[in-house]
Amino acid sequence: LSDGEMRALRIEPVLLRDFRPERVAEGRIAFNDDRSTPVLSPYTGRVLRAFVRVGDTVTAGQPLFEIETPDVTSAANDLLSAVENVQKARVALDQARREEARQASLLSARAASQRDVEQARAAARAAEADDRSSQAQLSAARDKLRVLGRSPEQIEEIERTRQVSGIINVTAPIAGTVTQRRVGPGQ
Repeated sequence: LSDGEMRALRIEPVLLRDFRPERVAEGRIAFNDDRSTPVLSPYTGRVLRAFVRVGDTVTAGQPLFEIETPDVTSAANDLLSAVENVQKARVALDQARREEARQASLLSARAASQRDVEQARAAARAAEADDRSSQAQLSAARDKLRVLGRSPEQIEEIERTRQVSGIINVTAPIAGTVTQRRVGPGQ
Protein backbone atom coordinates (compact mmCIF):
# COMPACT_ATOMS: atom_id res chain seq x y z
CA LEU A 1 0.00 0.00 0.00
CA SER A 2 1.15 3.53 -0.60
CA ASP A 3 1.54 6.04 2.20
CA GLY A 4 -1.79 7.71 1.24
CA GLU A 5 -3.63 4.43 1.31
CA MET A 6 -2.11 3.53 4.64
CA ARG A 7 -3.32 6.80 6.16
CA ALA A 8 -6.90 6.11 4.91
CA LEU A 9 -7.00 2.76 6.72
CA ARG A 10 -8.45 2.51 10.17
CA ILE A 11 -7.62 -0.38 12.42
CA GLU A 12 -10.31 -1.60 14.81
CA PRO A 13 -11.02 -4.77 16.75
CA VAL A 14 -13.13 -7.40 14.99
CA LEU A 15 -16.84 -7.20 15.91
CA LEU A 16 -20.07 -8.83 14.74
CA ARG A 17 -22.04 -6.23 12.77
CA ASP A 18 -25.16 -6.14 10.59
CA PHE A 19 -24.23 -5.74 6.97
CA ARG A 20 -26.71 -4.32 4.49
CA PRO A 21 -25.68 -4.89 0.91
CA GLU A 22 -26.42 -2.00 -1.39
CA ARG A 23 -26.87 -2.30 -5.10
CA VAL A 24 -27.22 0.52 -7.56
CA ALA A 25 -29.84 -0.07 -10.23
CA GLU A 26 -31.87 2.02 -12.61
CA GLY A 27 -35.64 1.87 -12.52
CA ARG A 28 -38.91 3.70 -12.67
CA ILE A 29 -41.63 3.94 -10.06
CA ALA A 30 -45.09 3.74 -11.60
CA PHE A 31 -48.67 2.96 -10.67
CA ASN A 32 -50.14 -0.46 -11.23
CA ASP A 33 -52.19 0.13 -14.39
CA ASP A 34 -54.49 -2.76 -13.48
CA ARG A 35 -55.52 -0.98 -10.29
CA SER A 36 -55.75 2.62 -11.51
CA THR A 37 -57.95 4.47 -13.92
CA PRO A 38 -58.00 7.94 -15.39
CA VAL A 39 -61.25 9.80 -14.83
CA LEU A 40 -62.44 11.63 -17.91
CA SER A 41 -65.57 13.69 -18.11
CA PRO A 42 -68.12 12.26 -20.53
CA TYR A 43 -69.43 15.80 -20.99
CA THR A 44 -68.16 18.98 -22.55
CA GLY A 45 -68.51 22.01 -20.37
CA ARG A 46 -66.97 24.09 -17.61
CA VAL A 47 -65.86 22.79 -14.22
CA LEU A 48 -67.64 24.65 -11.43
CA ARG A 49 -66.12 22.97 -8.38
CA ALA A 50 -63.51 20.33 -7.64
CA PHE A 51 -64.25 18.27 -4.54
CA VAL A 52 -60.99 16.32 -4.13
CA ARG A 53 -57.27 17.07 -4.13
CA VAL A 54 -54.19 15.00 -4.91
CA GLY A 55 -53.67 12.51 -2.11
CA ASP A 56 -57.32 12.31 -1.05
CA THR A 57 -58.84 8.86 -0.64
CA VAL A 58 -62.13 8.38 -2.49
CA THR A 59 -64.80 5.71 -2.62
CA ALA A 60 -66.51 4.44 -5.77
CA GLY A 61 -69.34 6.79 -6.66
CA GLN A 62 -67.99 9.73 -4.65
CA PRO A 63 -68.27 13.08 -6.50
CA LEU A 64 -64.93 14.29 -7.84
CA PHE A 65 -65.97 17.50 -9.56
CA GLU A 66 -69.03 19.37 -10.72
CA ILE A 67 -69.41 20.41 -14.34
CA GLU A 68 -71.88 22.65 -16.14
CA THR A 69 -72.66 21.07 -19.50
CA PRO A 70 -74.96 21.94 -22.37
CA ASP A 71 -75.02 18.25 -23.43
CA VAL A 72 -77.36 17.19 -20.63
CA THR A 73 -79.45 20.36 -20.92
CA SER A 74 -79.99 19.72 -24.61
CA ALA A 75 -80.85 16.06 -24.04
CA ALA A 76 -83.27 16.95 -21.22
CA ASN A 77 -84.99 19.53 -23.43
CA ASP A 78 -85.29 16.87 -26.16
CA LEU A 79 -86.91 14.60 -23.56
CA LEU A 80 -89.43 17.24 -22.53
CA SER A 81 -90.26 17.91 -26.17
CA ALA A 82 -90.76 14.18 -26.76
CA VAL A 83 -93.07 13.95 -23.73
CA GLU A 84 -95.16 16.79 -25.19
CA ASN A 85 -95.27 15.06 -28.58
CA VAL A 86 -96.48 11.83 -26.98
CA GLN A 87 -99.26 13.67 -25.19
CA LYS A 88 -100.33 15.46 -28.39
CA ALA A 89 -100.23 12.19 -30.37
CA ARG A 90 -102.39 10.44 -27.77
CA VAL A 91 -104.98 13.22 -27.83
CA ALA A 92 -105.04 13.10 -31.65
CA LEU A 93 -105.32 9.30 -31.59
CA ASP A 94 -108.24 9.38 -29.13
CA GLN A 95 -109.99 11.98 -31.28
CA ALA A 96 -109.40 9.97 -34.46
CA ARG A 97 -110.76 6.78 -32.85
CA ARG A 98 -113.86 8.61 -31.62
CA GLU A 99 -114.40 10.05 -35.10
CA GLU A 100 -113.96 6.60 -36.66
CA ALA A 101 -116.53 5.13 -34.26
CA ARG A 102 -118.94 8.01 -34.89
CA GLN A 103 -118.67 7.63 -38.69
CA ALA A 104 -119.18 3.86 -38.42
CA SER A 105 -122.27 4.46 -36.28
CA LEU A 106 -123.60 7.02 -38.75
CA LEU A 107 -122.98 4.60 -41.64
CA SER A 108 -124.98 1.87 -39.92
CA ALA A 109 -127.83 4.38 -39.49
CA ARG A 110 -127.39 5.32 -43.17
CA ALA A 111 -126.56 8.90 -42.19
CA ALA A 112 -122.98 8.89 -43.54
CA SER A 113 -121.23 7.67 -46.64
CA GLN A 114 -118.71 4.85 -46.94
CA ARG A 115 -116.16 7.47 -48.03
CA ASP A 116 -116.51 9.31 -44.68
CA VAL A 117 -115.95 6.08 -42.76
CA GLU A 118 -112.86 5.23 -44.81
CA GLN A 119 -111.45 8.73 -44.27
CA ALA A 120 -112.01 8.37 -40.53
CA ARG A 121 -110.26 4.96 -40.56
CA ALA A 122 -107.32 6.41 -42.49
CA ALA A 123 -107.09 9.30 -40.02
CA ALA A 124 -107.13 6.83 -37.11
CA ARG A 125 -104.34 4.73 -38.70
CA ALA A 126 -102.27 7.88 -39.29
CA ALA A 127 -102.82 8.93 -35.66
CA GLU A 128 -101.69 5.44 -34.52
CA ALA A 129 -98.51 5.79 -36.61
CA ASP A 130 -97.89 9.25 -35.15
CA ASP A 131 -98.35 7.82 -31.66
CA ARG A 132 -95.83 5.01 -32.34
CA SER A 133 -93.38 7.54 -33.78
CA SER A 134 -93.70 9.83 -30.76
CA GLN A 135 -93.19 6.85 -28.42
CA ALA A 136 -90.00 5.94 -30.29
CA GLN A 137 -88.80 9.55 -30.05
CA LEU A 138 -89.46 9.52 -26.28
CA SER A 139 -87.57 6.24 -25.89
CA ALA A 140 -84.62 7.65 -27.83
CA ALA A 141 -84.57 10.80 -25.68
CA ARG A 142 -84.54 8.66 -22.51
CA ASP A 143 -81.74 6.51 -23.93
CA LYS A 144 -79.69 9.61 -24.74
CA LEU A 145 -79.96 10.78 -21.14
CA ARG A 146 -79.03 7.28 -19.91
CA VAL A 147 -75.92 7.35 -22.10
CA LEU A 148 -75.07 10.72 -20.55
CA GLY A 149 -75.11 9.13 -17.10
CA ARG A 150 -78.63 9.87 -15.89
CA SER A 151 -80.38 7.15 -13.88
CA PRO A 152 -83.98 6.11 -14.67
CA GLU A 153 -85.05 7.87 -11.46
CA GLN A 154 -83.37 11.12 -12.54
CA ILE A 155 -85.02 10.86 -15.97
CA GLU A 156 -88.42 10.37 -14.33
CA GLU A 157 -87.73 13.38 -12.12
CA ILE A 158 -87.04 15.55 -15.19
CA GLU A 159 -90.29 14.36 -16.77
CA ARG A 160 -92.28 14.93 -13.57
CA THR A 161 -90.91 18.33 -12.52
CA ARG A 162 -90.05 19.62 -16.01
CA GLN A 163 -86.90 21.11 -14.43
CA VAL A 164 -83.69 20.92 -16.41
CA SER A 165 -80.28 21.30 -14.79
CA GLY A 166 -77.04 21.28 -16.74
CA ILE A 167 -74.93 20.81 -13.59
CA ILE A 168 -73.57 17.27 -13.27
CA ASN A 169 -71.33 15.58 -10.70
CA VAL A 170 -68.59 13.41 -12.18
CA THR A 171 -68.01 10.53 -9.77
CA ALA A 172 -65.13 8.18 -9.02
CA PRO A 173 -65.47 4.91 -10.96
CA ILE A 174 -63.38 3.01 -8.38
CA ALA A 175 -62.20 3.49 -4.80
CA GLY A 176 -58.63 4.61 -4.26
CA THR A 177 -56.31 7.56 -3.89
CA VAL A 178 -56.24 10.59 -6.17
CA THR A 179 -52.78 10.71 -7.76
CA GLN A 180 -53.28 13.52 -10.28
CA ARG A 181 -55.74 16.31 -10.83
CA ARG A 182 -55.52 17.99 -14.20
CA VAL A 183 -58.63 20.14 -13.95
CA GLY A 184 -59.75 22.94 -11.71
CA PRO A 185 -62.70 25.32 -11.33
CA GLY A 186 -63.30 27.41 -14.42
CA GLN A 187 -61.60 25.02 -16.85
